[in-house]
Amino acid sequence: MLRISPSQEELNSLVDQLPEPFIMLGDFNGHSILCANVLGETFSKVRIGSTFSDPFVQLEGVPQGSVLSVTLFTIHFFRILLNLPLSVPGTLYVDDLQISCQGSNMRLTERQLQTAMNNLVKWCDQNGYKISQNYGCIAYGYASNSALKKHDTVHHSALRICSGAFRTSPVQSLYVACHQLPLSLRRQKLSLQYYFKILSTTNHPLQHNTVSRFLNRLYNVRPTDIRPFMERIKPILSDTHLADTRVLASEPFCFPPWNVTSIAHINPFNGFSKAHADPFIFQQLYLAHRSQYDNYKAILTDGSKMTDHVGFGVLIDEDTYSHTLPIYCSIFTAEVTAILYALKRISSYEYRNFCLYTVNTSFFATTAKF
Repeated sequence: MLRISPSQEELNSLVDQLPEPFIMLGDFNGHSILCANVLGETFSKVRIGSTFSDPFVQLEGVPQGSVLSVTLFTIHFFRILLNLPLSVPGTLYVDDLQISCQGSNMRLTERQLQTAMNNLVKWCDQNGYKISQNYGCIAYGYASNSALKKHDTVHHSALRICSGAFRTSPVQSLYVACHQLPLSLRRQKLSLQYYFKILSTTNHPLQHNTVSRFLNRLYNVRPTDIRPFMERIKPILSDTHLADTRVLASEPFCFPPWNVTSIAHINPFNGFSKAHADPFIFQQLYLAHRSQYDNYKAILTDGSKMTDHVGFGVLIDEDTYSHTLPIYCSIFTAEVTAILYALKRISSYEYRNFCLYTVNTSFFATTAKF
Protein backbone atom coordinates (compact mmCIF):
# COMPACT_ATOMS: atom_id res chain seq x y z
CA MET A 1 0.00 0.00 0.00
CA LEU A 2 1.11 3.57 -0.66
CA ARG A 3 -0.23 6.81 0.74
CA ILE A 4 1.05 10.07 -0.72
CA SER A 5 -0.05 13.64 -1.31
CA PRO A 6 1.40 14.49 -4.73
CA SER A 7 0.66 17.22 -7.20
CA GLN A 8 -1.67 16.45 -10.09
CA GLU A 9 1.28 16.00 -12.51
CA GLU A 10 3.06 13.67 -10.12
CA LEU A 11 -0.18 11.77 -9.53
CA ASN A 12 -0.73 11.23 -13.25
CA SER A 13 2.86 10.04 -13.70
CA LEU A 14 2.52 7.64 -10.78
CA VAL A 15 -0.72 6.16 -12.12
CA ASP A 16 0.85 5.60 -15.55
CA GLN A 17 3.69 3.61 -13.97
CA LEU A 18 1.47 1.30 -11.91
CA PRO A 19 1.28 -2.30 -13.17
CA GLU A 20 -2.12 -3.76 -13.99
CA PRO A 21 -4.41 -4.52 -12.37
CA PHE A 22 -4.52 -1.91 -9.55
CA ILE A 23 -7.38 -0.34 -7.63
CA MET A 24 -6.93 3.28 -6.62
CA LEU A 25 -8.91 4.91 -3.83
CA GLY A 26 -8.70 8.62 -3.19
CA ASP A 27 -10.41 10.97 -0.80
CA PHE A 28 -12.95 13.36 -2.27
CA ASN A 29 -10.56 16.34 -2.20
CA GLY A 30 -7.98 14.54 -4.33
CA HIS A 31 -5.21 14.97 -1.76
CA SER A 32 -4.42 11.33 -1.12
CA ILE A 33 -4.48 8.03 -3.00
CA LEU A 34 -4.47 4.43 -1.86
CA CYS A 35 -3.25 1.80 -4.32
CA ALA A 36 -3.76 -1.89 -3.66
CA ASN A 37 -3.03 -4.80 -5.95
CA VAL A 38 -6.01 -6.88 -4.85
CA LEU A 39 -6.40 -8.88 -8.05
CA GLY A 40 -3.01 -9.97 -9.29
CA GLU A 41 -3.42 -13.32 -11.02
CA THR A 42 -6.90 -13.93 -9.61
CA PHE A 43 -8.73 -16.73 -11.37
CA SER A 44 -12.51 -16.84 -11.23
CA LYS A 45 -15.29 -19.21 -12.23
CA VAL A 46 -18.98 -18.64 -12.84
CA ARG A 47 -21.36 -21.17 -11.31
CA ILE A 48 -24.97 -21.85 -12.29
CA GLY A 49 -26.48 -24.68 -10.30
CA SER A 50 -23.74 -27.30 -10.14
CA THR A 51 -22.07 -26.27 -13.42
CA PHE A 52 -18.87 -24.22 -13.41
CA SER A 53 -17.40 -22.26 -16.27
CA ASP A 54 -13.76 -22.56 -17.28
CA PRO A 55 -11.40 -20.53 -15.08
CA PHE A 56 -10.51 -17.08 -16.38
CA VAL A 57 -8.38 -14.18 -15.20
CA GLN A 58 -10.49 -11.41 -13.70
CA LEU A 59 -9.26 -8.23 -15.36
CA GLU A 60 -11.86 -5.83 -13.98
CA GLY A 61 -13.70 -5.34 -10.72
CA VAL A 62 -12.97 -7.11 -7.46
CA PRO A 63 -13.54 -10.74 -6.43
CA GLN A 64 -17.05 -11.54 -5.31
CA GLY A 65 -17.41 -11.06 -1.56
CA SER A 66 -14.41 -8.75 -1.32
CA VAL A 67 -14.58 -6.15 1.47
CA LEU A 68 -13.62 -3.54 -1.12
CA SER A 69 -16.96 -3.95 -2.91
CA VAL A 70 -18.86 -1.84 -0.38
CA THR A 71 -16.11 0.77 -0.24
CA LEU A 72 -15.92 1.13 -4.02
CA PHE A 73 -19.71 1.30 -4.28
CA THR A 74 -19.89 4.03 -1.65
CA ILE A 75 -17.18 6.09 -3.35
CA HIS A 76 -18.86 5.80 -6.74
CA PHE A 77 -22.43 6.34 -5.54
CA PHE A 78 -21.34 9.44 -3.61
CA ARG A 79 -21.09 11.21 -6.98
CA ILE A 80 -24.87 11.24 -7.26
CA LEU A 81 -24.88 14.25 -4.93
CA LEU A 82 -22.88 16.22 -7.51
CA ASN A 83 -25.90 16.11 -9.85
CA LEU A 84 -28.16 18.04 -7.48
CA PRO A 85 -28.83 21.76 -8.05
CA LEU A 86 -27.41 24.13 -5.45
CA SER A 87 -30.94 24.91 -4.27
CA VAL A 88 -31.69 21.23 -3.52
CA PRO A 89 -29.46 19.86 -0.74
CA GLY A 90 -29.23 16.11 -0.23
CA THR A 91 -27.96 13.66 2.35
CA LEU A 92 -26.69 10.19 1.56
CA TYR A 93 -26.20 7.12 3.74
CA VAL A 94 -24.71 4.34 1.59
CA ASP A 95 -27.55 3.95 -0.97
CA ASP A 96 -30.30 5.82 0.89
CA LEU A 97 -30.70 9.31 -0.54
CA GLN A 98 -32.82 12.16 0.81
CA ILE A 99 -33.32 15.49 -0.98
CA SER A 100 -35.28 18.56 0.09
CA CYS A 101 -36.04 22.06 -1.05
CA GLN A 102 -37.63 25.03 0.68
CA GLY A 103 -38.99 28.34 -0.54
CA SER A 104 -41.96 30.68 -0.43
CA ASN A 105 -42.91 30.06 -4.07
CA MET A 106 -44.48 26.61 -4.38
CA ARG A 107 -44.20 26.46 -8.18
CA LEU A 108 -40.51 27.34 -8.07
CA THR A 109 -39.91 24.75 -5.36
CA GLU A 110 -41.69 22.07 -7.39
CA ARG A 111 -39.64 22.97 -10.47
CA GLN A 112 -36.39 22.74 -8.50
CA LEU A 113 -37.31 19.31 -7.13
CA GLN A 114 -38.38 18.07 -10.56
CA THR A 115 -35.08 19.23 -12.07
CA ALA A 116 -33.21 17.42 -9.30
CA MET A 117 -35.21 14.23 -9.87
CA ASN A 118 -34.59 14.38 -13.64
CA ASN A 119 -30.85 14.73 -12.99
CA LEU A 120 -30.86 11.79 -10.55
CA VAL A 121 -32.79 9.52 -12.91
CA LYS A 122 -30.47 10.41 -15.80
CA TRP A 123 -27.36 9.73 -13.70
CA CYS A 124 -28.75 6.38 -12.49
CA ASP A 125 -29.57 5.31 -16.05
CA GLN A 126 -26.08 6.22 -17.24
CA ASN A 127 -24.36 4.38 -14.38
CA GLY A 128 -26.48 1.23 -14.18
CA TYR A 129 -28.45 1.99 -11.02
CA LYS A 130 -32.17 1.42 -10.57
CA ILE A 131 -34.51 3.51 -8.43
CA SER A 132 -36.80 1.21 -6.44
CA GLN A 133 -40.33 2.13 -5.37
CA ASN A 134 -41.99 0.66 -2.29
CA TYR A 135 -38.72 -1.00 -1.32
CA GLY A 136 -39.32 -3.31 1.65
CA CYS A 137 -43.11 -2.94 1.55
CA ILE A 138 -43.46 -6.71 1.99
CA ALA A 139 -42.06 -6.24 5.49
CA TYR A 140 -43.58 -2.91 6.54
CA GLY A 141 -46.81 -3.31 4.55
CA TYR A 142 -48.52 -5.04 7.46
CA ALA A 143 -47.93 -2.33 10.00
CA SER A 144 -50.85 -0.65 11.74
CA ASN A 145 -53.35 1.27 9.62
CA SER A 146 -52.50 4.50 11.42
CA ALA A 147 -48.85 4.14 10.40
CA LEU A 148 -49.64 3.23 6.78
CA LYS A 149 -52.01 6.20 6.38
CA LYS A 150 -49.01 8.50 6.81
CA HIS A 151 -47.66 7.06 3.56
CA ASP A 152 -51.01 7.69 1.87
CA THR A 153 -50.90 11.36 2.85
CA VAL A 154 -47.48 11.81 1.26
CA HIS A 155 -48.54 9.83 -1.80
CA HIS A 156 -51.66 11.93 -2.36
CA SER A 157 -49.73 15.19 -1.97
CA ALA A 158 -47.16 14.02 -4.52
CA LEU A 159 -49.92 13.08 -7.00
CA ARG A 160 -51.54 16.51 -6.61
CA ILE A 161 -48.22 18.24 -7.20
CA CYS A 162 -47.38 16.11 -10.25
CA SER A 163 -50.82 16.45 -11.84
CA GLY A 164 -51.47 20.06 -10.83
CA ALA A 165 -54.80 19.03 -9.28
CA PHE A 166 -56.64 21.11 -6.69
CA ARG A 167 -56.45 20.21 -3.02
CA THR A 168 -60.17 19.38 -3.13
CA SER A 169 -59.79 16.86 -5.97
CA PRO A 170 -61.01 13.37 -4.97
CA VAL A 171 -58.25 10.86 -4.33
CA GLN A 172 -59.81 8.33 -6.72
CA SER A 173 -59.62 10.88 -9.54
CA LEU A 174 -55.92 11.40 -8.80
CA TYR A 175 -55.26 7.67 -9.19
CA VAL A 176 -57.00 7.62 -12.57
CA ALA A 177 -55.40 10.81 -13.88
CA CYS A 178 -51.89 9.78 -12.82
CA HIS A 179 -52.26 6.08 -13.75
CA GLN A 180 -51.23 5.06 -10.25
CA LEU A 181 -52.49 2.31 -7.96
CA PRO A 182 -53.39 3.08 -4.35
CA LEU A 183 -50.53 2.15 -2.07
CA SER A 184 -52.62 -0.57 -0.44
CA LEU A 185 -53.17 -2.30 -3.80
CA ARG A 186 -49.55 -1.78 -4.78
CA ARG A 187 -48.46 -3.51 -1.57
CA GLN A 188 -50.82 -6.39 -2.28
CA LYS A 189 -49.48 -6.70 -5.82
CA LEU A 190 -45.85 -6.82 -4.67
CA SER A 191 -46.74 -9.28 -1.92
CA LEU A 192 -48.38 -11.58 -4.48
CA GLN A 193 -45.33 -11.36 -6.72
CA TYR A 194 -43.10 -12.30 -3.80
CA TYR A 195 -45.42 -15.16 -2.82
CA PHE A 196 -45.32 -16.71 -6.30
CA LYS A 197 -41.57 -16.21 -6.40
CA ILE A 198 -41.35 -18.27 -3.21
CA LEU A 199 -43.44 -21.05 -4.72
CA SER A 200 -41.43 -21.08 -7.94
CA THR A 201 -38.08 -21.30 -6.13
CA THR A 202 -37.03 -24.86 -5.42
CA ASN A 203 -36.42 -25.56 -1.69
CA HIS A 204 -37.30 -22.02 -0.63
CA PRO A 205 -37.31 -21.94 3.22
CA LEU A 206 -40.71 -20.19 3.35
CA GLN A 207 -42.55 -22.75 1.23
CA HIS A 208 -43.38 -24.93 4.23
CA ASN A 209 -43.55 -22.15 6.80
CA THR A 210 -46.91 -22.99 8.34
CA VAL A 211 -48.45 -21.95 11.64
CA SER A 212 -49.69 -24.53 14.14
CA ARG A 213 -53.25 -24.56 15.45
CA PHE A 214 -52.06 -23.30 18.82
CA LEU A 215 -50.38 -20.27 17.25
CA ASN A 216 -53.44 -19.65 15.09
CA ARG A 217 -55.61 -19.48 18.18
CA LEU A 218 -53.07 -17.18 19.78
CA TYR A 219 -53.10 -14.86 16.78
CA ASN A 220 -56.90 -14.85 16.81
CA VAL A 221 -56.87 -13.74 20.42
CA ARG A 222 -54.22 -11.08 19.67
CA PRO A 223 -55.26 -9.60 16.30
CA THR A 224 -52.71 -6.79 16.60
CA ASP A 225 -49.81 -9.27 16.44
CA ILE A 226 -48.35 -9.61 12.95
CA ARG A 227 -48.61 -13.09 11.46
CA PRO A 228 -45.88 -14.69 9.32
CA PHE A 229 -45.88 -13.76 5.64
CA MET A 230 -47.31 -17.06 4.39
CA GLU A 231 -50.29 -16.57 6.71
CA ARG A 232 -50.76 -12.89 5.89
CA ILE A 233 -50.98 -13.60 2.18
CA LYS A 234 -53.90 -16.06 2.48
CA PRO A 235 -56.70 -13.43 2.59
CA ILE A 236 -55.23 -11.71 -0.49
CA LEU A 237 -55.09 -15.04 -2.35
CA SER A 238 -58.71 -15.71 -1.44
CA ASP A 239 -59.90 -12.25 -2.55
CA THR A 240 -58.06 -12.50 -5.89
CA HIS A 241 -59.10 -16.14 -6.49
CA LEU A 242 -55.47 -17.22 -6.83
CA ALA A 243 -55.36 -19.66 -3.93
CA ASP A 244 -55.63 -22.72 -6.18
CA THR A 245 -53.20 -21.51 -8.82
CA ARG A 246 -50.63 -24.14 -9.79
CA VAL A 247 -47.12 -22.69 -9.84
CA LEU A 248 -44.32 -24.34 -11.79
CA ALA A 249 -40.90 -24.48 -10.20
CA SER A 250 -38.29 -22.29 -11.83
CA GLU A 251 -35.60 -24.80 -12.63
CA PRO A 252 -31.99 -23.64 -12.96
CA PHE A 253 -30.26 -23.80 -16.30
CA CYS A 254 -29.93 -27.39 -17.46
CA PHE A 255 -27.01 -26.28 -19.62
CA PRO A 256 -24.41 -23.55 -19.06
CA PRO A 257 -25.49 -20.38 -20.88
CA TRP A 258 -21.94 -19.62 -22.00
CA ASN A 259 -22.14 -22.71 -24.23
CA VAL A 260 -25.49 -21.76 -25.81
CA THR A 261 -25.36 -21.31 -29.57
CA SER A 262 -26.81 -17.97 -30.63
CA ILE A 263 -30.10 -18.16 -32.50
CA ALA A 264 -29.98 -16.71 -36.01
CA HIS A 265 -33.18 -15.69 -37.77
CA ILE A 266 -34.32 -14.13 -41.01
CA ASN A 267 -36.75 -11.22 -41.04
CA PRO A 268 -38.05 -10.67 -44.59
CA PHE A 269 -40.47 -8.04 -43.22
CA ASN A 270 -37.74 -5.84 -41.79
CA GLY A 271 -38.31 -2.19 -42.64
CA PHE A 272 -42.07 -2.52 -42.99
CA SER A 273 -44.56 -1.38 -40.36
CA LYS A 274 -47.95 -3.01 -39.93
CA ALA A 275 -49.45 0.40 -39.22
CA HIS A 276 -48.30 1.94 -42.51
CA ALA A 277 -47.63 -0.87 -45.01
CA ASP A 278 -50.37 -2.46 -47.09
CA PRO A 279 -51.19 -6.08 -46.07
CA PHE A 280 -50.66 -7.09 -49.70
CA ILE A 281 -46.96 -6.26 -49.31
CA PHE A 282 -46.60 -8.68 -46.42
CA GLN A 283 -48.41 -11.38 -48.37
CA GLN A 284 -46.04 -10.98 -51.31
CA LEU A 285 -42.98 -11.02 -49.05
CA TYR A 286 -44.21 -14.19 -47.36
CA LEU A 287 -44.92 -15.90 -50.69
CA ALA A 288 -41.50 -14.89 -52.03
CA HIS A 289 -39.85 -16.36 -48.94
CA ARG A 290 -41.84 -19.58 -49.24
CA SER A 291 -40.82 -19.82 -52.90
CA GLN A 292 -37.16 -19.44 -51.91
CA TYR A 293 -37.45 -22.19 -49.28
CA ASP A 294 -40.02 -24.40 -50.98
CA ASN A 295 -38.28 -27.58 -49.76
CA TYR A 296 -38.94 -26.52 -46.14
CA LYS A 297 -42.21 -27.18 -44.37
CA ALA A 298 -43.87 -24.06 -42.96
CA ILE A 299 -44.70 -23.64 -39.28
CA LEU A 300 -46.90 -20.71 -38.22
CA THR A 301 -47.31 -19.77 -34.56
CA ASP A 302 -49.33 -17.06 -32.86
CA GLY A 303 -50.80 -16.18 -29.48
CA SER A 304 -53.86 -14.20 -28.46
CA LYS A 305 -55.11 -12.54 -25.30
CA MET A 306 -58.59 -11.17 -24.70
CA THR A 307 -60.48 -10.13 -21.61
CA ASP A 308 -61.55 -13.65 -20.68
CA HIS A 309 -59.29 -15.84 -22.80
CA VAL A 310 -55.59 -16.52 -23.44
CA GLY A 311 -54.40 -19.12 -25.91
CA PHE A 312 -52.11 -19.98 -28.78
CA GLY A 313 -52.27 -21.73 -32.11
CA VAL A 314 -49.73 -23.65 -34.19
CA LEU A 315 -49.97 -24.67 -37.85
CA ILE A 316 -47.45 -27.32 -38.97
CA ASP A 317 -47.80 -28.07 -42.65
CA GLU A 318 -51.52 -28.90 -42.73
CA ASP A 319 -51.97 -29.85 -39.07
CA THR A 320 -53.53 -27.30 -36.70
CA TYR A 321 -53.08 -27.24 -32.90
CA SER A 322 -54.63 -24.81 -30.42
CA HIS A 323 -54.54 -24.67 -26.63
CA THR A 324 -55.86 -22.46 -23.85
CA LEU A 325 -53.60 -20.91 -21.23
CA PRO A 326 -54.41 -19.50 -17.76
CA ILE A 327 -56.09 -16.11 -17.95
CA TYR A 328 -53.25 -14.33 -16.14
CA CYS A 329 -50.69 -15.22 -18.87
CA SER A 330 -49.43 -12.35 -21.02
CA ILE A 331 -49.48 -12.20 -24.81
CA PHE A 332 -45.70 -12.67 -24.79
CA THR A 333 -46.09 -15.89 -22.77
CA ALA A 334 -48.72 -17.15 -25.20
CA GLU A 335 -46.56 -16.49 -28.26
CA VAL A 336 -43.41 -17.98 -26.72
CA THR A 337 -45.38 -21.03 -25.56
CA ALA A 338 -46.59 -21.48 -29.15
CA ILE A 339 -42.99 -21.51 -30.39
CA LEU A 340 -41.96 -24.00 -27.68
CA TYR A 341 -44.94 -26.23 -28.49
CA ALA A 342 -44.05 -26.23 -32.20
CA LEU A 343 -40.41 -27.11 -31.52
CA LYS A 344 -41.46 -29.98 -29.27
CA ARG A 345 -43.85 -31.30 -31.93
CA ILE A 346 -41.27 -31.35 -34.72
CA SER A 347 -38.51 -32.77 -32.49
CA SER A 348 -39.93 -36.25 -33.09
CA TYR A 349 -40.31 -35.81 -36.87
CA GLU A 350 -37.95 -37.61 -39.19
CA TYR A 351 -38.18 -34.69 -41.61
CA ARG A 352 -35.76 -31.99 -40.46
CA ASN A 353 -36.29 -29.01 -42.79
CA PHE A 354 -38.72 -26.45 -41.36
CA CYS A 355 -39.30 -22.70 -41.55
CA LEU A 356 -40.93 -21.31 -38.41
CA TYR A 357 -42.84 -18.05 -38.85
CA THR A 358 -43.81 -15.97 -35.82
CA VAL A 359 -44.92 -12.39 -35.21
CA ASN A 360 -43.17 -12.27 -31.85
CA THR A 361 -40.02 -10.27 -32.56
CA SER A 362 -39.56 -9.78 -28.80
CA PHE A 363 -38.64 -13.46 -28.55
CA PHE A 364 -35.54 -12.95 -30.69
CA ALA A 365 -34.63 -9.77 -28.81
CA THR A 366 -34.84 -11.71 -25.54
CA THR A 367 -32.79 -14.69 -26.72
CA ALA A 368 -30.14 -12.32 -28.08
CA LYS A 369 -29.34 -11.30 -24.50
CA PHE A 370 -28.16 -14.81 -23.56
